[in-house]
Amino acid sequence: MDQVLDQILRMPPERNRIIYLRPMQQVDTLTLEQKLFSGPYPYHICIIHEFSNPPNVRNKVRIRSWMDTIANINQELIKYEFFPEATRTEDDLKKHPRYPWGRDIYTLEGVVDGAPYSLISDFPWLRSLRAAEPNSFARYDFEDDEESTIYAPRRKGQLSADICMETIGEEISEMRQMKKGVFQRVVAIFIHYCDVNGEPVEDDYI
Repeated sequence: MDQVLDQILRMPPERNRIIYLRPMQQVDTLTLEQKLFSGPYPYHICIIHEFSNPPNVRNKVRIRSWMDTIANINQELIKYEFFPEATRTEDDLKKHPRYPWGRDIYTLEGVVDGAPYSLISDFPWLRSLRAAEPNSFARYDFEDDEESTIYAPRRKGQLSADICMETIGEEISEMRQMKKGVFQRVVAIFIHYCDVNGEPVEDDYI
């Protein structure tokens, strides 16, 4: 699994990437997280550990929309707001040989439909957007909220990068003053643990 992830993440960062994994044996999550966050990968990284059994599709489907939103904000800032772009060169890796390896890593945990999940990431903006109050664009045509999925941007009214940037304007200013760069692209690794006992669980969503 480590080799597959390494090959994918070494590809040129021309697009956002989402990788779904359903391992059939136990995973050393600490070692995996260390390899990914300390590696030479020019992406913001998000690892989701999902424990629903039978598999719940909600987090798996929803993540694609909000990971793209994070990347869109970063691209807007780099291209139009002269925000510094982060790099992962050999020099960068030498400067940050220990945790958190030059990244702002945090953890979010919760329960969706009775099943726990754990998220570890250095995605900028996600915590602030997730904690924000709904705005006038909020949509209630979905049942999703932060009790039924990791992050529900439609329920917040966070429908575009521009709207999100208004919400997090103060955080953007702080990062600019600190001269902290962002990557243009993001990668999400979604690990579903329903098969770790060696028997594949039936999945209506595959």
